[in-house]
Amino acid sequence: MRKKAFWVAVIILVLILLLLLLLWLLKRSKQPGYLTPHTPTPLPSPTLPPGQYSLSVTPDNTLQIKFNAEGTTVSATSVRLVYKFTGTPAISVVDQNPNKEGVQLKPNLELIQKNWSYLINSVDTFADPDGAGQLLIIDLAAAVLAPDGYTPQKEEILATAKLTISNKAANPKFKFDPAFTKLIEKSSAGELPLTFQD
Repeated sequence: MRKKAFWVAVIILVLILLLLLLLWLLKRSKQPGYLTPHTPTPLPSPTLPPGQYSLSVTPDNTLQIKFNAEGTTVSATSVRLVYKFTGTPAISVVDQNPNKEGVQLKPNLELIQKNWSYLINSVDTFADPDGAGQLLIIDLAAAVLAPDGYTPQKEEILATAKLTISNKAANPKFKFDPAFTKLIEKSSAGELPLTFQD
């Protein structure tokens, strides 16, 4: 009988201790921040070095589209150039490949030999959605097919276009569209921060 009473007392004591522990946990759970999921602080994304795009027009009216990634390995690029005009455009682009439909620029053959593939190469005219004029748009996109990507050590020409300028006094110019102009870093697939000289 005494053994049975002893075990009943032990069980009651254990239950009381569990009840006290439960009450203590409930009290603590009402404190702000307790038992809330811990949100880890995100690691900062790696800072990518800047890239640059620039335009130049040679004396014979050849438009050169250039880029520089300052020694960063890149895997792809896209460029959109826009010329806004009303009436007759003061600039037109001479087709560099009459064997293909539409108007194309001339890709840099040295980059093609270094495993670049030009996936988009087009020149089109569209109505300007923001006004009454029109837009002459050049679109280029290229990918580096080499597994290691491509690391430019200097400014490189991406493509060229022969221009016909009918009214030089109007000072017609193409402008980069930053929303569609990208330079992709190989290892992170991140976009390099860009500056533009147009």
